[in-house]
Amino acid sequence: MTHSRPAAAAELTDAAARIIGRFFFGTFAAASLASAVILAVLPAAPPTGLRLALVVAFGGFAVVCALALRVCARAGLRLPAAMGVTALLAITLNGCAGLALGDGVRSPLLSFSALIVCVIGAITDPRRGFALGAFSIAQLVLLAALEAAGLVPGAAAPTPLAMALLYQALLVACGMVGGSLIARVIEHYLHAAAEREQRFRGLLHIAADWYWEQDREFRFTIVADVTVDAADRGTNDRPPWDPTRMGLTDDQLDAHHADLEAHRPFSGVLTRRRDPTGHWRTVSISGEPKFDGGGAFSGYWGMARDVTEEVLAQRAVAASETRYRELFTR
Repeated sequence: MTHSRPAAAAELTDAAARIIGRFFFGTFAAASLASAVILAVLPAAPPTGLRLALVVAFGGFAVVCALALRVCARAGLRLPAAMGVTALLAITLNGCAGLALGDGVRSPLLSFSALIVCVIGAITDPRRGFALGAFSIAQLVLLAALEAAGLVPGAAAPTPLAMALLYQALLVACGMVGGSLIARVIEHYLHAAAEREQRFRGLLHIAADWYWEQDREFRFTIVADVTVDAADRGTNDRPPWDPTRMGLTDDQLDAHHADLEAHRPFSGVLTRRRDPTGHWRTVSISGEPKFDGGGAFSGYWGMARDVTEEVLAQRAVAASETRYRELFTR
């Protein structure tokens, strides 16, 4: 039996991936620029021309990552694919640098492959992480074969070739497994969060007509109509009722303001609004104070419900009781 991921979870995954994507490209740009500086400043074995080529390669890759950082928030960008290509280029560049520096499979740059594979597998897709890990291991095998053929000067290295190859491959394999595990954990919690949100929206649709939020200055930041479909709902920062007078008397308005200033919850506050036809409607508003992680007040959130029909029914019952009472008292 297969389970499809809810749309809300997919949206949340995409939003989280784009946030992490900015750090991903930013970190790659900074690390590549640092590598270019290290190769340019510190003494190294390769000739000047080869060293200059490596500096240009790492510097150019840093520029590419910086450009990706600027466009990663665009809606049309296929971020997982862009991150996968960037990671593939980074692993290839590290392998070429290890070959040029004469370190081969013992190059410290190759240790970054495991971290790259883990991050890609966790953020984008475990299958993409495994594919990238397979490429990294193939690259390690190629470097080891070149050294075994005498094309890479690694004889003076204290670590045996087989041991260096196995340890580097083990690091990449750990990155593959770690990325897959992290991705599964994230997927589990995102799926659970999406289900909770769906239940909340269902209950909210039954209990209320609007959902609203205020900041610590009691300014409306979100007002959502929950009676329409999610695709057409939208949000804004203007309530459909008058937030200044709210149809209350001066005493009632002062009492409501006192509740707000004291950060007390309130329930059943009746206000009035005009519908699109110009008729007055009665709205019942309830709210709870919000507090951040440090316990500081951060505003209010709550619900509002159109109770016009209920109020009219109550008034009709009260009028009937009054008429009957007057009838029997004559």
